Amino acid sequence: GGGRAVWVAGGVGARGGARTGHKFRCVGGSGSGREAVARRIHGQSACRTGACVAVNCSGVAETLLESELFGHTRGSFTGADRETSGLLRQAHAGTLFLDELGAMSARMQAMLLRFPETGAVDQVGADRPRRNADLRPGTAPHPDLPPRTPHRPFPRAPSPPRRAPPAP
Repeated sequence: GGGRAVWVAGGVGARGGARTGHKFRCVGGSGSGREAVARRIHGQSACRTGACVAVNCSGVAETLLESELFGHTRGSFTGADRETSGLLRQAHAGTLFLDELGAMSARMQAMLLRFPETGAVDQVGADRPRRNADLRPGTAPHPDLPPRTPHRPFPRAPSPPRRAPPAP
């Protein structure tokens, strides 16, 4: 095990942060309970009535990950005999937790960067975005990533505005 999972969200505690609806990030080694912490955060959040969808990015083959996350249209590739909505749509009005995010290729991370800004889900094989999803993203880095490796496809939650000190 990698010790206890820790929830990090701009210095806000787990209980208060769960109520904010902000993006969140769980850190800890393999077997530390990152997904359990993510589910707990989801259960205390305003989106708790929606689904909590968790995916271990290192457990899905890179060739299937795009289709798993974004879904696909019927006939978009060999074996695509029906349309699927994808995990982003399944997490609509809920939480999507991407565990071991750093195992994802840079290409997939770049594809995910676009999603939080537009909410558009581009299904594999679709001519244009066909669906939107409104969800709360949660992530966990791959435990073996060096500390300086970029592993955040979702932008950081904005920092609260700082107040200027009073004039003397």
